[in-house]
Amino acid sequence: LAQLGGLAGMLGGGASTLLAPSNDALSALGEEALGRLSSPEGADDLQNMLMNSFVPGSVSAADLTDRLGGANVLKTEQSEAGVVHVLDSLLPT
Repeated sequence: LAQLGGLAGMLGGGASTLLAPSNDALSALGEEALGRLSSPEGADDLQNMLMNSFVPGSVSAADLTDRLGGANVLKTEQSEAGVVHVLDSLLPT
């Protein structure tokens, strides 16, 4: 999805933070919605969703509470490339 949404190129330029919905959160969208996001017709929606999930720099979940919109962080993974916060729901758009 990151490649389809045009986010893949942004992830290679230094540390970044990604607010990623869990597999369960994505499944809750349903197959039809996921299929639409993966289609050319849904490209703008996918890009908006992904851009809302990307934060430049390595940022802790505590510093992002205003951006989480009620989503809860299930897990955090850190690497040299940055941070991934796995969320229990999609971010508000």
